Amino acid sequence: MAPEQTPPAKEPTQVPYQPRSAAPAFETLVPTNMQTAVTDALDNLEQRVGNLDDYVARQLHIESTEQLHDRFGAEQVDALALAFSNLDQNQGFIIGDQTGVGKGRFVAAVIEHTRQQGLVPIFITQTPELYGDMFRDLEDIGVSDLNPLLTNDSLNVVLPSGGALTTKSASILRSLPDWTLKSL
Repeated sequence: MAPEQTPPAKEPTQVPYQPRSAAPAFETLVPTNMQTAVTDALDNLEQRVGNLDDYVARQLHIESTEQLHDRFGAEQVDALALAFSNLDQNQGFIIGDQTGVGKGRFVAAVIEHTRQQGLVPIFITQTPELYGDMFRDLEDIGVSDLNPLLTNDSLNVVLPSGGALTTKSASILRSLPDWTLKSL
């Protein structure tokens, strides 16, 4: 009878994320095969821009890292630093975090960064309910001077302040004379 063999130990598929930011961490995990790439990207960025907390605070015109840490978690700050660097070089950035990690605040910060660059951000969502969530996230990071253009018809977005943004039905627009629509 052959001795029982112990199966080889499996490598973990995820490891704890080691944030570079000093903000409170969400204690998330990162795929094992991405950890080195993430660390290298953050190292390279830090060599170019200095401390990532200071960099993100400057980019968002936030007065102190304490205020930054009140608005964002460490993982969000790290992701924002990478995203802002890419955007400033006319490159894209994909955020692939799972539910509950704070993609809404991340997107809100990218919207604000875009506005501060003199550009017009465009936010498109699958469900109209997420417009209200985005307004809440924008308010949570300190943005209040928005002038949104909602393109959905018959929309009623409840705002964090209790107010609402509403749009008219498309049928009303279709009933307007052609010259009116052309002037819109």
